[in-house]
Amino acid sequence: MKKNTLLLLLLLPSVLLAQIIPVTDDMEDYEVGQPIFENWWTTWSGTEADAILCSDFSDFGDKSAFVDGNGTINSVLNLGSIPFPDNIYWPGFYSQIRMYIPSGKEAYFNLQQEVPIVEDKSIFGDIYFNKDNLNPGVGYIEDTALGMVEFSFPHDEWFNIFIDINQVDPFGPWTWIFHADNQTVFSQIPFTNSNGELPAFLGGINFASKSAYTEFYIDYIHFDAIVLGVDEHENKHFTMAPNPTSSQLLLPSTNAAIETVRLFSGVGTLIFEEVGNISLLDLSGLASGLYFVEISSDRGREVHKVVKE
Repeated sequence: MKKNTLLLLLLLPSVLLAQIIPVTDDMEDYEVGQPIFENWWTTWSGTEADAILCSDFSDFGDKSAFVDGNGTINSVLNLGSIPFPDNIYWPGFYSQIRMYIPSGKEAYFNLQQEVPIVEDKSIFGDIYFNKDNLNPGVGYIEDTALGMVEFSFPHDEWFNIFIDINQVDPFGPWTWIFHADNQTVFSQIPFTNSNGELPAFLGGINFASKSAYTEFYIDYIHFDAIVLGVDEHENKHFTMAPNPTSSQLLLPSTNAAIETVRLFSGVGTLIFEEVGNISLLDLSGLASGLYFVEISSDRGREVHKVVKE
């Protein structure tokens, strides 16, 4: 079901919002070559011995987080063990991960129910990219409501993973959306495993070195509450690039003409409106954070999430 209204965060009880730890990390605050074991970063063991490392290879800025093939890195982005209530309505939360995987290498992460991790309670099992270097450009999510789901991704270039976890309808079931490299892998499927089991919590994202083939980089990661309900179009006619952006945002399309563009803050405040077939927005004067770009064109209406650095 497509949402045609902008739902403000006032629908979200403050006690639940307080349990969400907003995360925005561009890795610039860490020392190259050293483990990242501070702020929201922890590990499976609870010690820095298996922490993710800081690298000087990057897309934005000068640094990124790095997982190599030593087989020991088992790092966790602690999200605070967020519950999934079934007796109230709230829009949910989302995450963006910007990744780079060299040719001949694999990457891996999973979603854990609880942090600190006492035992493996992954929500969907493994999320692999080119496991054991057997399927370059192919990844899979092991145990979704649809079973195992494959997706494609590029090697040797930076790309985004977007995960949206939400309730489409008030008091309705929890669903999720998974995007890889700006392609929708699936949209609004139940947020359960293949047995229909809803997790009790979302605890954290576990990045691990699984074999000698493992090598990947994370330049930017963002996690926060969804504070605005938006249309989710499976076939969008516009892309936002670059995203994240520090200044200009391009709105390329080959088959649609823009009529109106409106920019909203993360809590639904209209910031500005532009009329006409424009192709670029200047966000340089805005504060860092999440924004929503609503485009009305001759092909309909669509809304995009944009991160301003």
